[in-house]
Amino acid sequence: MGYDTASGLKKYTDLGWVDEVIAIEEHLIFNHYPPLPVAIAEACQEAIRHARDDNWDERVNLPDGWSVNGRLSLTAGELVDMCHLEAFL
Repeated sequence: MGYDTASGLKKYTDLGWVDEVIAIEEHLIFNHYPPLPVAIAEACQEAIRHARDDNWDERVNLPDGWSVNGRLSLTAGELVDMCHLEAFL
């Protein structure tokens, strides 16, 4: 589990076998304990796009009703780190 699973999910998205948001949701659920909420999957996808473009400081809004330590947005780098999204880069 963990990085190897996320890496495999990334490979499947690259091949077009799995939608990227679905792969991220699987990663959030099965590679974290306790599972992270799938509600943040689209924000994670946005953070991944910014990180791929080397825009690590770009702000990503969290979904309505979600915050992290009172913050309604995080930088792409913070979200990648918090959700362990490195394999998707």
